[in-house]
Amino acid sequence: ILLQADAEHIMTKNLIAAVAALLVSSAMSAAQTPFEVEELATLEQPWAMAALPQGGFLVTEKAGRLAHVAASGAVQTIAGAPRVTDYGQVGLHDVALAPDFQASGLVYLTWVDGTDGGALHLGRGRLDLEALQLADLQVLWRATPTGGYGHPGAMIAFGPDGHLFLTSGDRQLGAPAQALDDSRGKILRLTADGAPAGGNPFANAP
Repeated sequence: ILLQADAEHIMTKNLIAAVAALLVSSAMSAAQTPFEVEELATLEQPWAMAALPQGGFLVTEKAGRLAHVAASGAVQTIAGAPRVTDYGQVGLHDVALAPDFQASGLVYLTWVDGTDGGALHLGRGRLDLEALQLADLQVLWRATPTGGYGHPGAMIAFGPDGHLFLTSGDRQLGAPAQALDDSRGKILRLTADGAPAGGNPFANAP
């Protein structure tokens, strides 16, 4: 029969052994990491990043700034970013380069703007890096109906055929994900101009 003190001693030894094993495992994992981490720049609530072919990055900050981070770590603001509603989980979100960016200079952004929770927007502009300007920003798509309280999704991805995939969150409302007349709670397949892509299921849905 173990006394309470003996039982506590055994539990303490087991806990120490488990922690030691975890630390050794973490150290081994760190030693096997095939890359090094280098601090490059300090940003305010960065949300997404796109690597530029000439080096450096475009970075979105939730409050609405589009920043250029050079390979040296220098940070400069790109003018021409959209107005956003910055609260809770929403603001300026994803940034993605067009598949033909090196020829077109086109950059895609997602953001939320509007009252009562606002709406997710997808837009596109032309980057002039020398002028630090995103010119001719156009809204290509806007969620309907508007409103909600949670995360808008807002992720952009291009497929091998050039079509654009956009995640549109249900804004913590749940029901919109099952409603074909509501663009929230969906993954959308669009053309590069923001129109519904040919061959989509539910072609008449928003």
